Amino acid sequence: MTGRADLFAPGLILNEMFTGQVIQGTGFRRIASVNPSASYLDGIVDRLVQNDPAARYASIDELKKDLIAARNVFVSRQVLDAQAGQVVSRSAPGEVEPVTLMAADWEGGVLKLELNRAPEIGWVQRFKQPREGYSSLMGADPPRFTITNNIAYVNVDGRNVQTVINHFKTYLQMATRGYQQDVNIAAAQREREERATFEAQRKAAEERAKVLASLKI
Repeated sequence: MTGRADLFAPGLILNEMFTGQVIQGTGFRRIASVNPSASYLDGIVDRLVQNDPAARYASIDELKKDLIAARNVFVSRQVLDAQAGQVVSRSAPGEVEPVTLMAADWEGGVLKLELNRAPEIGWVQRFKQPREGYSSLMGADPPRFTITNNIAYVNVDGRNVQTVINHFKTYLQMATRGYQQDVNIAAAQREREERATFEAQRKAAEERAKVLASLKI
């Protein structure tokens, strides 16, 4: 077994490796000042260079165990600090671009309506399942429309084309409002889930740091 006095020199060497300075008396340069990621070694060095041999490590094995334990505690606290520094930003969903009517055509009982853009799948779902009340002609209510890319189709008698177009423009506004609400709700849900995940990770890191700090090997 290596004697306590024999471990004095390794303490000097370890500190010099990181700081570039030889320990001479008190107030020597600390490892943390030049390499924060290895700051846990300062406590090890302090014990290695005690003037009283009885206060130093009794063996290399004891030193190794302390090194491993100190590093584990340090790393766990770094994880905890990093998680504590995280901020779950408040979700800021984008504004849904309105879908508007650009042109209309009717032939053979089919009304073809050209849109300014191809709407999102969620927008189309909200168009077909509006939350608001609306007026419609039989057979030309929102669920009856087929929307492919930026074209909407619906079967309608020629006498009712203008009425259906007027209703359709209202449906477009309803769908955009409804889809915006869906987007906002989804963003808020993601934020809640992110906060819940962060809180679980924070608690796990706190528990790990607490357990590691209490270990006696």
